[in-house]
Amino acid sequence: MYAAGQGLRSIANQLNTVVIRRYCVCDKFKNNGSRACSSNSVRADFVESYVMERIAEVVLQPKVLDDVVNKINKDRTKSVTPLQKEIVLLEKELKTLDTQKQKYFKLYESDTIDNDFLLERLYELKGKYNTFTQRKREAERQLESNSSTPLPPIKWRGLLLSPSKSPLPIPPRNLV
Repeated sequence: MYAAGQGLRSIANQLNTVVIRRYCVCDKFKNNGSRACSSNSVRADFVESYVMERIAEVVLQPKVLDDVVNKINKDRTKSVTPLQKEIVLLEKELKTLDTQKQKYFKLYESDTIDNDFLLERLYELKGKYNTFTQRKREAERQLESNSSTPLPPIKWRGLLLSPSKSPLPIPPRNLV
């Protein structure tokens, strides 16, 4: 519909009555004025009903819905796989650092290295260990937020036909 993003704008009646009309307006027009784009505002009611009609059309066509759902699920698994690989690599690095720490202790016990050298190496290993541990926690947090079980097309059909029953939070409307 618009080349740029869309924004909502609410306009009160001239007499400041309770009637509020919502419009979808091109963001270029909203931010830069008529130099950037023409207004072409459309009532939000019409846009929302059109979008819901199009969603209903897609939902009622099993082949299209299956393709869309499979693509969504595939994209979600693609975003999860790198995080899982990164966590495995970080765990491997943490084990390597533990092994190095144990070797330094053995060298110290056998009087091969002195106390200052041991403390310096342990301090370096502790810094690396903390960095890897922090990154692993971040990756696990991201993985938790991305790793829910993929929904089958039948569930999507039910959610899209009755969005009021959706378990997903609906963001508040941004009225300007």
